[in-house]
Amino acid sequence: MLTAYRAELEALRKRPGNDVDALIKVTHELAAVQSELEEANGKQAQRVQRVETEILNISIQSDRSKSFWRPIALAMSNFGGSLSQGISSTITGLAYLLPWALVIGLVIGVSRKLWRRRKLH
Repeated sequence: MLTAYRAELEALRKRPGNDVDALIKVTHELAAVQSELEEANGKQAQRVQRVETEILNISIQSDRSKSFWRPIALAMSNFGGSLSQGISSTITGLAYLLPWALVIGLVIGVSRKLWRRRKLH
């Protein structure tokens, strides 16, 4: 619609016998229509690019068709990463447990001292 409207405005602008005021109004309207047309073309280009870039490729494979040794080989190839992940989890766990072990040790030590004093008296 904007393209057809722009063509009509251009035809009005080229028509002989227009006064200056009418030419200014037609030129102003033509500029506004051209701006709207360029904006719409830009939005359309963005939508086309978005549709083209959001293509999803799906690959489905069956584990039954794999050989007997494939899972074992996969586990062996992931062994180093799994080992390092386990060690890092253990270190993180110790970092959380160490302060609690100190607090529990202090509580047990103080309670044993109080228990011994109570038994002696």
